[in-house]
Amino acid sequence: VRNDRTGIMNSESRLRELAREIDAKEMTLSKMMSGETPKLSSFGGRTESQLTQQERETILSLKRKGWSTANIARTMKISEGEVELIIDMMNLD
Repeated sequence: VRNDRTGIMNSESRLRELAREIDAKEMTLSKMMSGETPKLSSFGGRTESQLTQQERETILSLKRKGWSTANIARTMKISEGEVELIIDMMNLD
């Protein structure tokens, strides 16, 4: 029973996360249709400022380990420009 409850709780958490992502995509689509063009990343339609601190730290860690911008972007599923911006903001290039 305990395992079932844990599974249900995990499913509920994932559904809430998906609902937030859908809401963000709906808002983005609405803005695009009204003529606004927000900058999107591949992180579920989020703008770059919505990358988590952990995601930014991962990018910086990979750069410090000698990874190329292209490899970081491909691994993190964001644009090379976003990777470069984060690295430039921290002066790690």
